[in-house]
Amino acid sequence: MLARWRSCAVHNKALLRATKNPRVASAAATLSRCAQQYSHSDAPLRLSPYCSRTRGGFGAERGVGAGKGSIPGKMSQGQTPLQKPPGYRDASIPIQRPQPLPPRKAAALPSSFYQKKRRNWCRTCCCCTCIVLVLLILLIIAAGAFFYAWFDPKLPVVHLKTIKFTKFNVTNTDAGPALDAQSSLDIEIKNPNKHFELEYDKTRVVLNAGNGENLGEQTLPGFTQGKNNVTTLKFTIKASQELLAKKDADMIINGFRNKNLVVSPEVRTGIGLKGNGWKTGIVQVDVICAGLTLNQIQNSATPECHIKLLDW
Repeated sequence: MLARWRSCAVHNKALLRATKNPRVASAAATLSRCAQQYSHSDAPLRLSPYCSRTRGGFGAERGVGAGKGSIPGKMSQGQTPLQKPPGYRDASIPIQRPQPLPPRKAAALPSSFYQKKRRNWCRTCCCCTCIVLVLLILLIIAAGAFFYAWFDPKLPVVHLKTIKFTKFNVTNTDAGPALDAQSSLDIEIKNPNKHFELEYDKTRVVLNAGNGENLGEQTLPGFTQGKNNVTTLKFTIKASQELLAKKDADMIINGFRNKNLVVSPEVRTGIGLKGNGWKTGIVQVDVICAGLTLNQIQNSATPECHIKLLDW
């Protein structure tokens, strides 16, 4: 290889003296300098980057280094091109840089993850509805307070008048002791209101003994009670073949004979207010008259009964 470079240097010197083209002369001078660098050295061939480009062939690029009559840019036939050193890069070839990866697309989320846009008119409608409801509630409360202060509505006053047994018999049957009883019960109801009437729903009365034994029941139809009026309801209560326990049967028989049998009438009805062309709804009430003995009732005791409104 050194012999080849030395011959190339001699040839380039001759070419440098013979040519008059400045571009060809510059290329030949470069090749001559590179050949002289290694002409007197026996070390392995190591070219600098500048001479490496020269070794690749200025003559091949510019048509220099070929024999007489050769075509510029091409080597003559039979001439072996010099090998390019490792790491050689042709400056005329543009550097191809790796293209950046396209940006990743965000994964599509389900529609439930996206916040729904609410329109202003929907919010305005909700606010207006809430304001109207609050105003209506306040108006109803104010109207109720005015009505109560002006008319002063009151619940009726209930008294137990009399209880009379026309039949009371306990017989033994195959199923056990059975009660046959019949009684008349009078309840007095007073309407203390001066501005409106009281409207009653159907009225059901149940007569119980002290331990809860059923002594009979009856139901009356509804009616209307006038202003500041007193009404007496008469009930005929019957019990037919009402089974009793042996212990309860003995206690009821002894209590009836001694007039110390405790009875508890319970009345369930509905009450509403009624005025000139208007009326309210019916409200269910319970009337309880408890803890009375037959002896107290026969002595004209008329205790006031307790009214439970809305389970109060």
